[in-house]
Amino acid sequence: MRLAIAVFLTACGVSAASLDGRNIHYTVSGRPGKTVVLIHGEACDETVWQAQVAALRQSYRVVTMDLPGHGQSDPAATPLGQYVFTQAVETVLDELKVGRAVLAGHGMGGFVARRFAQLDPKRAAALVVIDAPFLVASAKFGEMARQFRGPDGLAAREQAIGYLFNKQSGKELQRRLTEMMMKAPERTVVESYASMEDFGDGWEAAVDTPTLALATGSGIMGGPESLQKFFTDVEYYLFTGAGHFLMLERPDAVNRLLLEFLRRVKW
Repeated sequence: MRLAIAVFLTACGVSAASLDGRNIHYTVSGRPGKTVVLIHGEACDETVWQAQVAALRQSYRVVTMDLPGHGQSDPAATPLGQYVFTQAVETVLDELKVGRAVLAGHGMGGFVARRFAQLDPKRAAALVVIDAPFLVASAKFGEMARQFRGPDGLAAREQAIGYLFNKQSGKELQRRLTEMMMKAPERTVVESYASMEDFGDGWEAAVDTPTLALATGSGIMGGPESLQKFFTDVEYYLFTGAGHFLMLERPDAVNRLLLEFLRRVKW
């Protein structure tokens, strides 16, 4: 395991790919060539990556997307799960005729990126995972999914969202993200959490894809030692004092590490 502790612009294009007759919303910006796909977390949408798009589009083609049931994408024809999410990523890449790409995922999006690399390793040039809850017991996700159902579900969701922030997160950022996540349909929230309870066969196998792991003090992603069972080639950085939405709370530091990592990727 390898471990490290520690202007050419085009107009944005908004499009939709079709998965089982349902639209998958995505946005492309930057320059033609090497492609980076940014995958949001549970109950969020593509706008959480705005700071990274601004930094990356000067050198790369940047794709943001709304996973099925999220943001401007249609609900899935089947229950949401890791297979549906990875299919959506694959559909967007096919639509853009992208052979290989770097996949960056936040929270649940980190699970999606890793699962994609497991299912199609030749297509994933590298991975970036930001505060993905790899150390949370899978049964916990199922328990939370059940709590978010029914008349008391909204109150349970709002309480859970509050745990994603701390005093350094900033009230305006917390307000904006809470509003976004509370707007997500109940089905999206429940099935997204349930998707992290059952990943399918082969989830336990470590991936060889080069990976940049950015963790917060929450401990949900684990440290270098615990990540060894998920990734064999990883650079790990810990941000103490930061909340879950690291890319929005510490954008300059995240962008610097991201750009340095991308320059070393072979694709």
